[in-house]
Amino acid sequence: MEITTKITRKVLYNYMLHHTYTSFSGIFGTAVGVLLLVAYFRDPSIGLLYLGMGILITGFMPVEMWFRADRQIKKNPTMSESFHYVFSDQGILVRQGELEEQIEWDMCFKAATVAGSIVIYLTPVRAYIFPRQDLGDKRDLFVEMISTHMPSNKVKIRV
Repeated sequence: MEITTKITRKVLYNYMLHHTYTSFSGIFGTAVGVLLLVAYFRDPSIGLLYLGMGILITGFMPVEMWFRADRQIKKNPTMSESFHYVFSDQGILVRQGELEEQIEWDMCFKAATVAGSIVIYLTPVRAYIFPRQDLGDKRDLFVEMISTHMPSNKVKIRV
């Protein structure tokens, strides 16, 4: 099976949001921001500092990630080119321009669904992103290929 993908700012942003808000620091930061907002609205006499910090903490990360995704797409030449993947029983062959990398299935850390994409992680922070629109009618076959070649406890894909 072969798939060609293109990573857009929106796809990268959704991946970054998921990656951040499922990590300890993302969850902790959001909880602190929400607690500051709740504290302010329960007792406005504590000052606007609580309100401002709550808004800054909960609102800054998503906005900053949008701009970071934009910068990464513009600055990284590999992001502007399409990725071509060939899936087989041996693994995944990744091609981009002149570059080629063979990834064996046992090198895959996990596979998961991330807002509009399916992601195959090689490490907790290195991943290949497959936007659903690029998978098209191959999506079910793609999920089956992953599920067949990776242990079930490493596959967290919602169809």
